[in-house]
Amino acid sequence: MSRERLVDMRSQLLLSVLLLVVAGCGDDGPATADADVVLVDAMAAVDAPVVVPDAPPPDASLPADAGWPDAMPADIYFQDFESDDGGYTHSGAGDEWAHGTAAGVPVASCYSGTSCWGTDLVGDYGANSNQNLESPVINVPDVPGTIKLSFAHSYEVEGTFYDWVTMAFDINGNGYETLFTYTGSQTHQDWEVLEVDISAARGGTVQFRWGVGSDATEHYAGYYIDDVRVFVE
Repeated sequence: MSRERLVDMRSQLLLSVLLLVVAGCGDDGPATADADVVLVDAMAAVDAPVVVPDAPPPDASLPADAGWPDAMPADIYFQDFESDDGGYTHSGAGDEWAHGTAAGVPVASCYSGTSCWGTDLVGDYGANSNQNLESPVINVPDVPGTIKLSFAHSYEVEGTFYDWVTMAFDINGNGYETLFTYTGSQTHQDWEVLEVDISAARGGTVQFRWGVGSDATEHYAGYYIDDVRVFVE
């Protein structure tokens, strides 16, 4: 078979494949399954957080001059707390949240770099506390794709419902919804990254809050937060 004949056959085969792809698409493109949406107080609820196995720290945040949607970023927001405290605020009974280098036991370092947030960076949280760490309000652009939150955390608390750690989110200022609360047996959870879909915040705002509560006795290292990220997947 001649070289010219072989090239002509390949060209015809490629054209046939392209025609089949076009025929399989309607005016609106390929059909996609509708996402399941659950409403809680007129807000789209997020799914349960997923632990990201062996996740490295995320890249640097989106440059300030990047455009939408021509320069679609991986990150909408990223804070690793290395240059400053990120504008996070803290309050509550027995408040010991602090920004700096973790140097306690068993949480002896931050997830990445040398700075993070924690409840008493060199010791245990105190008695009868109910203390919260709160992020700034974060603007979420109206962009396509799945919008997710991820953050690294580590904790050690007394269990059996005496002490607890918790995380909540607030979309568009409608009030905090609890994402998770840990009240299990006394344990140390080494650094891990949690990831959750927060697409309900698309085109609006979102704010995050982490908390620790304790009773009168038996206190441990507490709660540590690092590398907070909102990104488009």
